[in-house]
Amino acid sequence: MPEGRFPTLEVTEASENELRFTIQRTDASVANALRRVMIADVPTLAIDLVQIGFNSSPLHDEFISHRLGLIPLDSRHADKYNYSRDCVCDNYCSLCAVLYRLDVYCEENERLVTSYDLLMEPIDGRYGPTNNEAVLPIHGSCVAKDRLQEDASRGIIIAKLKRDQCIRLVAIAKKGTGKEHAKWIPVATTSFKSEPQITFRLEKLNSILDHNAKVEVYKWSDGSLKLDKRSDRLEYEEAFRVGRTAISGDLVRRTGELLIEAGSHPSEVIVYNTDPQKFEFFVEGTGVIPAKDIVIRALDVLHKKLTDLEAAVRVEAQEKIAEIL
Repeated sequence: MPEGRFPTLEVTEASENELRFTIQRTDASVANALRRVMIADVPTLAIDLVQIGFNSSPLHDEFISHRLGLIPLDSRHADKYNYSRDCVCDNYCSLCAVLYRLDVYCEENERLVTSYDLLMEPIDGRYGPTNNEAVLPIHGSCVAKDRLQEDASRGIIIAKLKRDQCIRLVAIAKKGTGKEHAKWIPVATTSFKSEPQITFRLEKLNSILDHNAKVEVYKWSDGSLKLDKRSDRLEYEEAFRVGRTAISGDLVRRTGELLIEAGSHPSEVIVYNTDPQKFEFFVEGTGVIPAKDIVIRALDVLHKKLTDLEAAVRVEAQEKIAEIL
């Protein structure tokens, strides 16, 4: 029976919409599953239906509907909403949808229609499942502090109107996930990198190479190795030990050439790590959910998937055993 692993998670840097953390004692399949769940399975709210009453702007109805769908909405309470496919209502209700109304008429020479013009309205007299959730648009960048201050203050532009032009519409936001449509993805990016893929057996390397060859390896190391002048031995730099640098392909190639010249085989010294167990994650949210909550919800989703799979396997196994007996 394989030995059980007990993964650990350590947060190294955190802000409202960015998170860096390290997971240890796991494998690449689990790390990639977590990354994919953050992208595709963490539910958010986004505008899904648009009923346009009047539109005299330069943009077609479909164009405006598409832009509305990509406006990020505060989804911290998305878990409280039902999926529309699971709700008991016929069309939409306060348990599965959020209603917005936009009614803008340009009385000046020019006017911007922005996310600030989307006004949330109650459905059947209620604001959300608990009648206390204001699902507001995220009006600007939640990561950049300076370069988009002006954009954040004026909101996300939907259209530009000239004098006497008008847009009047009703928009319905619903709960969904990224695997249904990109507008429901809660992250701008999420990625991970594993621990160093290549290491050297330094004891063996030092015993095989002469001084000139060690100097040559040091010159090619690009900050991953150092040469102790007293002992004439190659050692790892601190930057390599903490993961800020890695052994390059050029260094591997040159070290292999020197080992062959010395009468040894590169496999005696060069170790390829085919089963990394340490992964460094970077998560940047879109602002709809705090970055730390994205990770927590992704872990909850992953846990539920595995629990459901375990239950299905148990039922299948019991049925097969019953057939045999």
